[in-house]
Amino acid sequence: MKNHPGKIPRIWYYPPELQVNLIYDLTANLQDGTGNYDLRFGTTFYDFSWFKGFEQEEILKKVQCPSILLHVARPLNQKKYYDKNGVLLSAMDDKDAKQVDKLLLNNHLIDNIKSGHDIHVEKPEIFIRAIDDLQKRCK
Repeated sequence: MKNHPGKIPRIWYYPPELQVNLIYDLTANLQDGTGNYDLRFGTTFYDFSWFKGFEQEEILKKVQCPSILLHVARPLNQKKYYDKNGVLLSAMDDKDAKQVDKLLLNNHLIDNIKSGHDIHVEKPEIFIRAIDDLQKRCK
């Protein structure tokens, strides 16, 4: 840290698949502010105020260009997308994904991807295929 202030530390000798450095990324803001995550978003996410005045359904209905929605399967260690307290453990559950797909007029839903949040890193073949498909649909 002394030689590289403002840089997130990295353990370089582990393969990226092990995600050893993920803890540094996730806690960077809390440690020293080196991350890009705005902590205020966390507050508005949990109290849902970030949607105040924003009509999601109406906005999604207006999108006319081709789109893709990559949606992960529920966490492997869970029976549902929610924990025992009813807290959603993902950006959206399967019902939400289907609703978004319905609202986006020219969407392609790729559902039930067995991946974490970073589909493009963990399942690059699915991500690349989806982007290639989107490109074809845009012509």
